[in-house]
Amino acid sequence: MTDTALGPGAEPLHGTTRLSGISQFECHAVRHESVAVVGYETEVSTGIGSNEQGLVFTFACGVKIMGTDSPDPRVAAEIGVSFLVTYEAQAPFASDDQAAQEFALQVAFPEVFPFIRQRIHDLASNIGFTGFLIAQPDLHGAV
Repeated sequence: MTDTALGPGAEPLHGTTRLSGISQFECHAVRHESVAVVGYETEVSTGIGSNEQGLVFTFACGVKIMGTDSPDPRVAAEIGVSFLVTYEAQAPFASDDQAAQEFALQVAFPEVFPFIRQRIHDLASNIGFTGFLIAQPDLHGAV
């Protein structure tokens, strides 16, 4: 979880739910070129669902590793992972869309991100980009 205070929608959900599962359900890695890494681009998409049992989120993270063997950067590899994150309701449960979005950004994504980062690191290493790590992207406005 982040060090900042939770928003008004996320706070009550945080108090009435508990993390019940994190599962990877998709991954891929494609190497296009053998070049030195000069940077990367990250894209994250989020899906949100809720019912009386709790909250369900999907987080898909795509990374383009940029490399160069000339003055212009080019895509050297593409990696993608998707995770399902579930929270079980501990009390009678009701959630509106805004509260679920705040919870996704402020609680769920920070809890799943270490798994995303590790899996991307492993896949990058498997296709020859050893030591590659991504920083946690800023998701404000992404949900």
